Amino acid sequence: MKAAMLCPTSYQDRDLPSGWPVGGGHWNAGKGMQSMSAALEMAERADDLGFDWVSLTEHHYSPRILSPNPMVLGGAVSQRVKRAKIAVLGPILPLVNPIRLAEEYAVLDNLSGGRLIAGFLRGIPNEFQTYGVNPAETRDVFEEALSLILRAWTEPEPFAWEGRHFRYRMVSVWPRPAQDPYPPIYMSGKAPESGIFAARHHFGMSLSFNSLEECLDSVGFYRQQCEAAGWQPTPDQVLYRHFCYVAETDEEAKRDTEPSHFGHFFAPIVAGPRANAQLGPVDGDWTGARLREGQTLDKTLTATLERPPVWEGAAFIGSPDSVLEQIRYAHDVAGIGVVDLIFAGEGVSREQTIRSLELFAREVLPRIRNL
Repeated sequence: MKAAMLCPTSYQDRDLPSGWPVGGGHWNAGKGMQSMSAALEMAERADDLGFDWVSLTEHHYSPRILSPNPMVLGGAVSQRVKRAKIAVLGPILPLVNPIRLAEEYAVLDNLSGGRLIAGFLRGIPNEFQTYGVNPAETRDVFEEALSLILRAWTEPEPFAWEGRHFRYRMVSVWPRPAQDPYPPIYMSGKAPESGIFAARHHFGMSLSFNSLEECLDSVGFYRQQCEAAGWQPTPDQVLYRHFCYVAETDEEAKRDTEPSHFGHFFAPIVAGPRANAQLGPVDGDWTGARLREGQTLDKTLTATLERPPVWEGAAFIGSPDSVLEQIRYAHDVAGIGVVDLIFAGEGVSREQTIRSLELFAREVLPRIRNL
């Protein structure tokens, strides 16, 4: 099993207002530059501590994650992180020019010496609002854009593209990716349509902040689709992102995180805009999808495995032994092979974050290798 650390690009100011979006008048240039510098230092520290990946993502209009273009940040990270893979688990395809993105990803793969992992996301409603994208079209735009990127990376001769959403008279991407034919690809597997598309193209799948029951549904459906397509994903092709905080004891971990709303770090980004019905649905409905597809998933495993006693099935929080058992449970129940961990959180100091990261690396990371 592998572990990634999400590069913590949060703005270093505890007095910011909640909600989304946050007004630009709260920005301070000194704090902003300090926040960026701290993020790169954390990425370098995770590399030194033995994390397998350093991951990046994309969000807009929020100080909680200062990465509206993860490719820019990825270029900087690639020069500080010398061993770990650089997992850009964004960007949001309906917001960008796919040819430009194919070029940028190829540059980053070469800058990192072939260590890029390429993630592609459809996005959530506030991102659609950010750039004025029609939510009803994002699924179709996503699939066409990703198909175009793959062809741009692999087609040996210049070609034209005449699609529904994208039209180019000439495409010939330089540089090409360092990895042949292209970097490992991941996409969100939360919606059934995503699981079907990922399985059809042999992509890995990623899930973020889902309950373990939801993961069991999503991963089970994805594996069924992979089997129908004639292959089975490796453990590394199932990724799960959530918060992590490790302390010497369970009591200390709970005390540090409970008053800080640690597990709600992304809540203003992810949950706030969903209340606006005009933005449209976030993604597919799993219950309805299973009924439509006639799928039945075996959940007997959750009945035979004992849930870790201190764990509520959300963030990985506790002593090293407890966090190890929480990750083991997630692995055994849902077949998760990569945990992408967020060590930062609202109300948790930088010193606490570093201590948690180092404790995880020293006492948990070596023990998950054989899961």
